[in-house]
Amino acid sequence: MGLMKYFLLFIILGLVSCSTQAPESHTVRLGLASSPISLDPRFATDAASHKVQELMHCGLVKLGEDFLPKPNLATSWQHPDPYTWAFTLDADKKFHDGQTVTAQDVAATLHAVLDKNIASPLRAGFASIQNIIVDDPSHITLKLNKPDSSLLTRLNLGILPASEASKPHQAKHTVGCGVFKLVSWNNTLQLTRAQPNQESIQHISVLTIKDPVTRALKLVRGEIDFTQNDLPPHLLPWLKKQKNLNITSQPSTTFSTRTPRPS
Repeated sequence: MGLMKYFLLFIILGLVSCSTQAPESHTVRLGLASSPISLDPRFATDAASHKVQELMHCGLVKLGEDFLPKPNLATSWQHPDPYTWAFTLDADKKFHDGQTVTAQDVAATLHAVLDKNIASPLRAGFASIQNIIVDDPSHITLKLNKPDSSLLTRLNLGILPASEASKPHQAKHTVGCGVFKLVSWNNTLQLTRAQPNQESIQHISVLTIKDPVTRALKLVRGEIDFTQNDLPPHLLPWLKKQKNLNITSQPSTTFSTRTPRPS
């Protein structure tokens, strides 16, 4: 039999323990299959790092549930020709250290990704950028060397302060402008809300639990509160029977191929 290809409806799992209340400190315990490799947005390529960085960093855009770019740091943008992208930034956006996020920070982060000496693994994805023009603190223009229809979606890259963007890889230290900021990263990665809101989750503890069965049992016992996409499909029938769990799913862009075993 020849090679058979088929698309799988890959479900995104969100499992939340309902019978066990969150700690009084308004903390959610997130269980991941592997530890993030880096908190530095210039070097994050693995799924675990991206999950954490979505909490800690903000890019020019963010991707919505429809995978289309939505405003984030950039409140609006223009694409007057195939070689030009012009962005207007949110003048009120601040980093976790209190600094205002400016076009200079965006430029410094993009320059760092493109710098051969820094050796970002994301460099090839931004190779179409030929020139970065800071028009003023709230406006930045990107000039391309070739049309790049997917560049906008990659501009969800987390932006660093200009003073940090020029430094070498900093895997366990970062200054972002996202909803949560870094507290510590020893055995457990601890995040806290940058602007406290008593009506919302204040803290997130990220725990690495490599074994899928152990993750499932910790969910059922209420030892972790949430996991996303980190459980194998064969555990789903059993998990759906657990009354103290909520499971949500939606289609994804992921697909897989399989070569049938010889008969």
